Amino acid sequence: MVRITGPMLSMKAVGKLGDAIVYSHNKGRAYAKKLTRPKQPRSASQMSKRACLRWLALIWISIGTTPRASWNDMADAGRMSPHNAFLKFNLLRFARFRSPTLVYPPPETAAPDNAPVISPTVNVRSIRITINPDGTHPNWGYALFHSLASPVVPSNRNLIAGVTAVGTANVNWLHTPLKPDTYYYMARGFTLDGSWTPDSNEISALIS
Repeated sequence: MVRITGPMLSMKAVGKLGDAIVYSHNKGRAYAKKLTRPKQPRSASQMSKRACLRWLALIWISIGTTPRASWNDMADAGRMSPHNAFLKFNLLRFARFRSPTLVYPPPETAAPDNAPVISPTVNVRSIRITINPDGTHPNWGYALFHSLASPVVPSNRNLIAGVTAVGTANVNWLHTPLKPDTYYYMARGFTLDGSWTPDSNEISALIS
């Protein structure tokens, strides 16, 4: 930060000049500083993308050699590793709000499963979301969506977690730490071949 002691375009300037300099005042003193961009922006879309990337990076570790081999051609064409091809393609699908796919190209032929059923359990500064497959189950995982208002409209801007399915068993995900407020959730299952299931019920939980 540079304190302004003489004419520099304007002693009372406030705001940015192009994408280079920011002018402002502090305790009656004018100053100018270099415009910097946040390294870890926390916009809704950024947080959703990170949640998607986090799940994809973890799931790659557990997939078998045959699914991994399906990414080799894309990896070779893009001069990248199969791991990076898997991440890049699925993040592009997420940007278009398509479900992830285990193999390339995505078959997208699996019949949609039943909608999952979700329920909340409130704890201190946290909410545990239980996802029930309701009989049939997605053979890969669930996307969990969150909003501070109802209705929750699933999109690539309000995804908060990917949760791996465990057969017909219930799975849990913990949302924490939370400030006092009412939180709303909805889930959607996805299959190994890139297909969504119907949406779950919407739930709400109060952190007081």
